[in-house]
Amino acid sequence: VIQWPLEERVPIFDLLKVLFISTSCSALFKGRNNGFPIYSSVCTTIEEAKGNVALMTVSLQVLANMFHLTLPRVLLLSHFDTTFKAIEHGSGVCTKMVQQALSACIHNLISAAGDRRGDWSGRVVALLQSTLSSLRHANEASSWIGPIVIRYCRSLETLISLDKKARTMVLHSGLQKTMQDIVVSRVPTCDRGIVEAATSHLSLLLN
Repeated sequence: VIQWPLEERVPIFDLLKVLFISTSCSALFKGRNNGFPIYSSVCTTIEEAKGNVALMTVSLQVLANMFHLTLPRVLLLSHFDTTFKAIEHGSGVCTKMVQQALSACIHNLISAAGDRRGDWSGRVVALLQSTLSSLRHANEASSWIGPIVIRYCRSLETLISLDKKARTMVLHSGLQKTMQDIVVSRVPTCDRGIVEAATSHLSLLLN
């Protein structure tokens, strides 16, 4: 079923998204293949879903939920490069649903990585810079952009708390300037206060 044509996978992945928040689905990741066909299908679908926002969204949601269970999480981290490349494919898509799912993937990846975190913190910082740059160049201000920026602030705070070297990476990345530009140009005036509070808190941790 997970190998159906791309345009027919949305309802299947929608079901998987729900299943992966239940411990009962851990059985799918036991046995000879350890659930690798499922994982591979999700990553491949994300990469091939260009232009299909619904499919991109639900695929990223599935990936984000896989981090909640031990066996799927081990699989995601064992194939880190593939996982990361799949997440990267969502970074340039400036829609509310994709960005919500993408931010969940990034945060869960940061939280789950354990001792390996220091090996790729720079890649995560670069990914967030790329993602936020896309938001900065969105066509117009929108009420959903502010909450997304706050999510990315929280993810950066988590990364800094878990990997002290990440602080220097963030300082040199230009992320703070990018966030400030987004607040001014893409966040509606009525929402700026709470977003500025989040970016200011991040700045306190960095400086």
